[in-house]
Amino acid sequence: MEYSHFAMAPHVLDEALAARVDELYDVKIRACTTLFTPKVVEVDPERKHFVYSSWHFSAAERKAHDRGLCNYVPFLFHEAPRLYRVYHEPDVAFITVAPMDEYGFFNLGTAVDFIKAAADKSKKVVVEVNDRVPVCLGGCNESIHISQVDAIVETSWEMPVIPNP
Repeated sequence: MEYSHFAMAPHVLDEALAARVDELYDVKIRACTTLFTPKVVEVDPERKHFVYSSWHFSAAERKAHDRGLCNYVPFLFHEAPRLYRVYHEPDVAFITVAPMDEYGFFNLGTAVDFIKAAADKSKKVVVEVNDRVPVCLGGCNESIHISQVDAIVETSWEMPVIPNP
């Protein structure tokens, strides 16, 4: 299972997955620099249900790792799209997106790096539509079409802001 990353990590889908902790076993979750401690990590300290791993650690993930709740998976960031295209075929991707435009596309917001490659290879794609996600343009790999989406969850949560030092 894939979580979109950085500020775009799914909040509502993470909570919903955590709520099913007693129903699920051996769910492997791959993320990258999640800015909060995922609920799936907190509800399963023995890691019988959820095994959470991160490509790069945020402060929250580093603290979870120090408590034995998160694995570190080393890689070079620029290699991620190829890793998905060649080696990884996730069962599910949970991706936070901006609201759909008039052409049926959901913009990936600030996660316009490798999450599109993960979505393209995933068997199922669930989007968490957040009306506060900024639309980031680029002309390549910045959106996903509704025809590629298996489920939609509408949300509204404040995007994280890093204070000016």
